[in-house]
Amino acid sequence: MKLLLSSFLLFLILVAHLESFPTTEYVSETIKECRSHVIQTTAQYCGHDCLKFDELWQFACGSEEDLHYDDVSKMMQICCPENLKEF
Repeated sequence: MKLLLSSFLLFLILVAHLESFPTTEYVSETIKECRSHVIQTTAQYCGHDCLKFDELWQFACGSEEDLHYDDVSKMMQICCPENLKEF
């Protein structure tokens, strides 16, 4: 019984340790190309100050099943809404 209990506790410790490791999301080349396009085009219309919103870029283009090149207009609404007319 003690062996079973100690094995279970060891298992719980292992699971807790594994859950603490950071995970990285795989991003395909297609999504990387889309994000690059969104970043470059937004910087062209808004200037490079817009690039400081780096936490937003990870959401640009969604997934491969749902690529949105219109994310440029979404980023422009955040970064420089006054320039949206020119786009």
